[in-house]
Amino acid sequence: MSKHKKIDQSLNRVEALQLEAARLAEQATNQLTDYARTFDISKQTKQAQSAVQDGREQLQHAAAQASDQVGVAMATALEEAAGRLRTYKGDGPTAQVARNAAGALEQGSEYLQPWGTRSMFRRMIRTIRNHPLPVMLFAIGAFGVAYFRNRSKPVVI
Repeated sequence: MSKHKKIDQSLNRVEALQLEAARLAEQATNQLTDYARTFDISKQTKQAQSAVQDGREQLQHAAAQASDQVGVAMATALEEAAGRLRTYKGDGPTAQVARNAAGALEQGSEYLQPWGTRSMFRRMIRTIRNHPLPVMLFAIGAFGVAYFRNRSKPVVI
């Protein structure tokens, strides 16, 4: 339930940021009107460009922040749902459906956060679960290569 609250809070934050962006746009418009009355055209142009640039930067920052918050909340919710499905014990078609659904949810989470350490760790665990023998053989081979390469070198203290 707390993940749903996080998503709701993130959505509320997005709405608040949208309202703030509209307020900033209105404020920039008012500033431009004031500048037009007070200063000559060259000063107006420079100040208008500055006000627009500032508003654009603030809007981009607010939108990026809101997008990140929503992405994190949704990825967390997907990970939690996948984890619950992975704990389902049993055999047969129901267990297969649960595993497939968990895999799909994990892929959705990875899509939202492709470079997160959790998703990279989860991919590694999934590879180990799905292909234990090749992973074990690879690990033994890598260890053997490292051992035999370093075995012939004398240890210098």
